[in-house]
Amino acid sequence: MRNSRGVVIQKIVLPATPRRPVTAKMRQENISVTMSAWYSQPRDVTSPDSARVEAFLRAAPFADSLPVTAELFVTPDRTLWVLDGHTPGESSWSATGFRTDGAIVGRLRADRGGLPVAFGNDRVVLKSTDKDGVVKLATYRFRIAGKQ
Repeated sequence: MRNSRGVVIQKIVLPATPRRPVTAKMRQENISVTMSAWYSQPRDVTSPDSARVEAFLRAAPFADSLPVTAELFVTPDRTLWVLDGHTPGESSWSATGFRTDGAIVGRLRADRGGLPVAFGNDRVVLKSTDKDGVVKLATYRFRIAGKQ
């Protein structure tokens, strides 16, 4: 981490985890999510047709693996939660919590309920969207060993 002058003030070393390879199924899911967003947007006569957009997406290069991290969240008690890399539409997730001194306070994993959009000191807010586009936010409590 750097201060406002750009000087390194602290380093946090993430646990060694292998990067997840991007599979053909993940790539197809990404194209499907992008095309769903395309179909939901208003278009006019100057917009390219959907077949051209999909062909462009299929021909575009893509990464061979997911990023190690996706998002960072900081709680009121200054715990940093680092969300592991994931694909669009994926409902399983993992996150690692760090104290301000860089020590790991915990690891959370879930395979349902959506993806995290916020963390509190002892809870996480998950967002999911159903097939009709209805968004659901749910708060789940968790316990970190050694914390009251």
